Amino acid sequence: MSPNHDTRKSKRTSELSLLPDVHEALPSFSGVLLSDMIRKCVLDFKMIQPFHEDQLRAASYDLTIGDEVAIGGKAPIVLKDCPGENEFELAPFDVAVIKINETLNLPRNIIGRWNIKVSRAYQGLVWVGGPQVDPGWVGNLCCPVYNLSAKSVFLRLHDKIAVIDFVITTPFIDDKKQTLGKGECKKFPRPPKRVLFDDYVSDKLASALISGAKDRLDGFESKLKEMEGRLTFFVVLTFTLIAILVAALSILVTSTNNPSTGAIALPTWVYVNNALALLAIGLSVASFFRPRAPGLGGDAGVARNVLHSLWFVFIFGGLAWAAWTLFLPSNRWMAPKPQSEVQSTQHTSGSAAPQQAEDKSRSGRSPDPSAMSKPAH
Repeated sequence: MSPNHDTRKSKRTSELSLLPDVHEALPSFSGVLLSDMIRKCVLDFKMIQPFHEDQLRAASYDLTIGDEVAIGGKAPIVLKDCPGENEFELAPFDVAVIKINETLNLPRNIIGRWNIKVSRAYQGLVWVGGPQVDPGWVGNLCCPVYNLSAKSVFLRLHDKIAVIDFVITTPFIDDKKQTLGKGECKKFPRPPKRVLFDDYVSDKLASALISGAKDRLDGFESKLKEMEGRLTFFVVLTFTLIAILVAALSILVTSTNNPSTGAIALPTWVYVNNALALLAIGLSVASFFRPRAPGLGGDAGVARNVLHSLWFVFIFGGLAWAAWTLFLPSNRWMAPKPQSEVQSTQHTSGSAAPQQAEDKSRSGRSPDPSAMSKPAH
């Protein structure tokens, strides 16, 4: 423990030691104390401090939330009587250790029986503390509270959380000779060993419902991400193969040979389509390994999604291009003929034109009559 803890514990022990140790209270009474006797005990030996009349009931007293609380096994937090710092949230299925604001000083012949208020039980809060406060107890009570409801419960400093009633026991005998040979009554140590809230708090006190559910959800999320990555990989790879086939088909349909050089002329879309297909393969691999690499997230994941979107746009553009070139092979978007082929075609057309004109002129002339009547030799 820290020196500060030891100092606070020593101070608190001294404060509790100043409260009167009453061996026998209300000797002529028995049973459960009603409100008038509770008030009398408060006035006689400070049985409840601080005491407020509005918290006194017919046969019990309302206990309120103190200034310290620990939620889910975490370090205690201090509640202050000011807006924003006087409230805490108890999430569904979570647990909190709450310090009771009132200091009790029970006589040796009175026990306390406490439990959560009915109104809090209907909010889903479950009290798991011991129902009995031993005779002779002095100090603040602390107890874990579970929230078994499906929504968060907000609790504030000095909110009523529990109720306690008081019952007189058999007479307390501190003399062995007066106990018919059965020994003296055992005394509860005053002050008790644990006088500070820190003594009750454990970092291991966490809700198994929350921790177990969180572990299961984390495992399920991990498996879901892995399945998502694999599905994305196969889907993208399938479309990538389709893109490669489309590119190959585009090559077969739109390519032309250069007679002089033997080179193949391809449209720009074929190169773009092949490049996008290779990019899609890389994205498929990234999608497959992404769930296994925690570093690939955030901006990298956004960039990957953007590239996927662009890839789909170009893939469907490639499909449209292939359909265009297949069904309309003479359209103007096909690859142009090589310049040498165009010149050769023009040269052939130019040399054939005069010959056709000469043949036409010859065929158009009228026959020579003298040549037709001239006998053959």
